[in-house]
Amino acid sequence: MQDRIRQSTNQRNIFLNKYFNLILIILVLFFLAFSYILFIRPKHQLTESLIQENVVNQQLLFNQQQKKLDTLKIITDIYSKVSEEDLLKFNAVLPYQYKQEQLFGEFEEIANKNGWILKTVSLSYPDELEPGQVSATISSEDSFTGSLNPNLGRIEVNLNLAGLDYQAVKKLLTVIEENLRLFDVNQITFSGASELNLNLTTYYYKANN
Repeated sequence: MQDRIRQSTNQRNIFLNKYFNLILIILVLFFLAFSYILFIRPKHQLTESLIQENVVNQQLLFNQQQKKLDTLKIITDIYSKVSEEDLLKFNAVLPYQYKQEQLFGEFEEIANKNGWILKTVSLSYPDELEPGQVSATISSEDSFTGSLNPNLGRIEVNLNLAGLDYQAVKKLLTVIEENLRLFDVNQITFSGASELNLNLTTYYYKANN
């Protein structure tokens, strides 16, 4: 019995000695395969997914920028075809950053040309708030005139003119209506002393801060 056990042990030892390197390689390969399946492959798949997602996002961003570029090219092409005279007319309708002196001069020219006396001109800016001032409640009229647009500024103009009769008042309103600049007539007060108080709203384009 002991001989048989000794013989079996010897055969096992001979087998291990003969195939030790092969068994070791198989165990190492098994360990590597197990490690790859359990640890490396999930991380590799996650990395591939993140890379693919980034590629897709970059492609979407590129497409958006390409569309913007194409739009800008179209706008530039259209703008280049607009004559300088038309650009000046547009600037007269909605000027960029109003100059008070220019506005005063325009009303003075209208009055002098028609033989009226421009006594006073006063301007106020209802959309520009003082530091710490809270905006008033927005009315339907404000929404209609477009004052909610952050790039559209309003100027309230109060005029006091003398030397006008009823026909002259009608002519003044016609001159204002036909003016290239945008004007809204808010209030008219005409006294028997040939004196007129006129409240207007005009607009200008202001750049973003």
